[in-house]
Amino acid sequence: MTDPAPQDVLVDTAPSAPSADQILFPSGTEVAVRVEEAVSSKTHVAGDFFKISLAEPIIHQHQIIIPAGAQGEGQIVHASKPQFGGKAGELILAARYVVHQDRKVPLRGFQLGAEGGSNQGLANAAAIFAAPLPLVIMGRSAVVPPGTTGIAKLKEPILTDALVHAVPLALDTPIQTAPTEAATPDSTAKSIEPSDI
Repeated sequence: MTDPAPQDVLVDTAPSAPSADQILFPSGTEVAVRVEEAVSSKTHVAGDFFKISLAEPIIHQHQIIIPAGAQGEGQIVHASKPQFGGKAGELILAARYVVHQDRKVPLRGFQLGAEGGSNQGLANAAAIFAAPLPLVIMGRSAVVPPGTTGIAKLKEPILTDALVHAVPLALDTPIQTAPTEAATPDSTAKSIEPSDI
């Protein structure tokens, strides 16, 4: 008798999901993000990238996991120029990631919408800040200037290995506390918060 031919063995190489005790911050945690360059519905198109940074540090038990100022990119999800008949230009922005310790920290969504006719929705969309956010209307184009800040969310959890590079929090470090629920944008603004855009 001959031995039967060996059977192929399928090995699951997919990474296992992190356990609860590995997670410092779950996916969906809100973070404050700053737009670092002017973005305009007149000069930008869907798919374009733009510079962003982390507006406030991500902190765990008095240790800075990711410092404010960490650089990254956002992306234009939708942009339309002003149309004949008075239709204003529109912008929808999404945060994509920031980089810290040579690692990308993926982000999703961006509660920041702008339409060329009004800045009220933009101010409401990032209500963690006391002052209304700047929105410049130029020829009915929607323009988000540098320094504008909004709320993004972690696309993936931050795990305990981030503690290896954590920095002790200085006593004079300002901390901006964000509410768990951001205010609902005005109906004229564009919000992409519910999706994983």
